[in-house]
Amino acid sequence: RELYLLGLGVAVTMGIVAALWGRALARRIAGPIAALAAAVRSGTPRLEAPSAAGTTGQQRAVPADVGPGRRRTDRTGAMLPVPPPDAPAEVHALGAQLAAYERRVREADRALRDALAEREAEIAERTRALAEANAALAHLATTDALTGLLNRRGFEALAERELAAAWRAGTPCLVCYGDLDGFKGINDVHGHAAGDAALVEVATLLRDVFRVADVVGRLGGDEFAVLVYGAGPHEAARVRERVAARFAAAN
Repeated sequence: RELYLLGLGVAVTMGIVAALWGRALARRIAGPIAALAAAVRSGTPRLEAPSAAGTTGQQRAVPADVGPGRRRTDRTGAMLPVPPPDAPAEVHALGAQLAAYERRVREADRALRDALAEREAEIAERTRALAEANAALAHLATTDALTGLLNRRGFEALAERELAAAWRAGTPCLVCYGDLDGFKGINDVHGHAAGDAALVEVATLLRDVFRVADVVGRLGGDEFAVLVYGAGPHEAARVRERVAARFAAAN
């Protein structure tokens, strides 16, 4: 928006100047401008960078090695050809105005780039926060809040993926299922808090018995399931004995 306003200001200024000067002034400056253009085409123009304060009208000698493609700039990068010494004062004033506008455009461009960089950094941070929030929501959607095991949805999704991988690799898998005997009596006699504590203890025992690579989940209530990757039917008895021994020791 600032660049647009600056461009509009330049256009309005040029229109006013043209209206005030008229054809007579145009004929007066036509010769010096043509000479300046010829000097630029010849490769030996004199260049002057406007000062930081934006004051021009003073000419500065430029080394002779400054030619086509070789320009000097001040801290803003603004640079305009210097009119010949015999050019009318109006030409020098116009050059000063153009230099000031060029400097303001460059400063606005830098400010815009800085704002864009800041905005991009803000968007990147928001994207990262959104990704973390989505990951947290996905974890909540597939995790049993009481035991920390996978819930039914999480267990089915992960078990299906593991079974598909095992099918492609020709690797056997073993699915174990179990529920708690006498769980209703725990709730009826000792209360639901004791029942919840029993479920948490069962989840801890299952984590101890099975490997990290195995898929362990609570399907609901007192029902639990485990997918043992790489174990076939011939290992079912050994797995069952290991689970029974661990629970007997806990009891």
